[in-house]
Amino acid sequence: IQNDFPETYGIGQTGLAARATIERKAQAKQLKSYLIFFDKILATYFKHLSKVSELLSINGRLTKTYFTQAIKDIEGFEDLVDAAYDTNNDEVLTELLLEQFDNNIERRNLILDHLLSRFAERFGDYTFLMKALYGSATDEIVLSNKEAFLSDYIAISSERGCGFNYFMQGEHVNPANDAENLWDTDNISGFQKRVSRLLGIKNYNRRTLSSSFVEVYSLINSDSETVFRWRIRDEEDNIILSATEEYKTVSLASDELYLSVLQIVQTTIKEIENAYEQGFVEDQNIGNLQLGISPTGKYSFSVINKGEPPTSTDHIIAKQYKYYDTAFEVKEAMIAIINFMKFKFTEEGIFLVEHILLRPFPEQDPMTPFMPICTDNCEDDCGIDPYSYRVSIVLPGYTYRFSNPDFRNYAETIIREELPAHILPKICWVGYREGTLENMKEQQLQQFEDQRAAGITDLDNQIMDVQNSSLPQAEKDALIAALEAQKVALNQSIDNQIADFLDSIVDQNNDLVDFENAYKDYLVAKTCLENEQPEEIEELLSAMAKLNTIYPVGRLLDCNDESDELEGRIILGQTNIGTL
Repeated sequence: IQNDFPETYGIGQTGLAARATIERKAQAKQLKSYLIFFDKILATYFKHLSKVSELLSINGRLTKTYFTQAIKDIEGFEDLVDAAYDTNNDEVLTELLLEQFDNNIERRNLILDHLLSRFAERFGDYTFLMKALYGSATDEIVLSNKEAFLSDYIAISSERGCGFNYFMQGEHVNPANDAENLWDTDNISGFQKRVSRLLGIKNYNRRTLSSSFVEVYSLINSDSETVFRWRIRDEEDNIILSATEEYKTVSLASDELYLSVLQIVQTTIKEIENAYEQGFVEDQNIGNLQLGISPTGKYSFSVINKGEPPTSTDHIIAKQYKYYDTAFEVKEAMIAIINFMKFKFTEEGIFLVEHILLRPFPEQDPMTPFMPICTDNCEDDCGIDPYSYRVSIVLPGYTYRFSNPDFRNYAETIIREELPAHILPKICWVGYREGTLENMKEQQLQQFEDQRAAGITDLDNQIMDVQNSSLPQAEKDALIAALEAQKVALNQSIDNQIADFLDSIVDQNNDLVDFENAYKDYLVAKTCLENEQPEEIEELLSAMAKLNTIYPVGRLLDCNDESDELEGRIILGQTNIGTL
């Protein structure tokens, strides 16, 4: 601005005449100082304008949202500003003047909200739900969800009513892979893509969901009890996080696993950077991570629960059992696991089966089996016509978000809103991780055997006490005979319980695993056919009929212990009484 003033003001490039008085020079300098404020505002505005394409970009590469530039070509400028004002480095100047105001995550969310509003899209309700689930990590996670949504917007808007291409795929596309473009593929319906992006599902590919990054496995502890541990693998199948405790049930192991993931995502990379700048000491806490140094000088880190005292065994809840030679290496490892948990780790996905594709063909011999059809006085929820305008939507019900009743309600609302109004969905939250059901069965059998062993040991001790007593021999013999009879009865009772249990689970399989296997086999067989159904449809229909929604476990409590807490309560339509 000041360089455009008439030269008589003496504030431009020409300046004042050499004969100007001290007072006149002071007046010019005062005016220049006053105008610098406006020059600085304009310089910042123009710098922002030059960055508009980056600010409105959805690639997520921008680390700053405030920009400025040095004011140049002003005569005597160095006499008007502080020595820290660097006219040769705009980035340093931006950090000096604006870094304290630049909350990159918050401002990027606002910018993406602006872009979303241009398409009449909203993430408000989703953000509130995520806040309850992920706490302080919500903003960054939701930001990545918005970026993914906008990146795929062409597909999820123009293709929202399109189905997937199941014809002439597989070996017709790749002779070496009969599931090419049918499994482990993004060849899915536009509806699935759109709903996945609205729900923040990181990977919407049709794939095997029951086999994921998580492994919950059983082992026998030193007390001969079946217990459970967990571990998480990365994309290269390397173990990057493991449990530090043993758990009595799969449910307890899963709860601790998700707590560990939550603690990691709530730790920021900025906290790690700041800790390294300030210098760190052994066993220093950085967010929810604890840095450790071994006696040999190796570095490692653990995940901690700050809600528990450091002396408690529940304080360290997970650990990466790997040691690093340098502090820099362990820093990179901590940053890598944070980024993995925030942006790649997932157990979620969505299957959609259009019932019309399963319709039988009367001319086919033998005729294809039908889906369940209602007859007179039918009490099952199968409908008069199970094919027309109906779909089945299958989601894993055991994941952190999908096991939350509020998130389920939100997801079901989104699904019904995004489906065409004339389509009726059957939404199933099903299954267990691969191997989990077998572990639970094994634990139940172990409990029966533990009960048997405890009972037999108690009776043997009683027999020994009788033998060592001063009772007459006849009484001893009678008591021992009675106790031996109790041992026989106990063994028989346990055997009956085991037999009843095995009978009750003889047809009980992991319905998600069965569905995945049957659906994959059906698609591989169906892709080669036109107006026929493959034999594999029978297995698929059977698997779909056995899909059973799983609910959070609740407990019936004494009425005198009533409180306002909903966690662990029996809620109609949202809770299971007991578990397998």
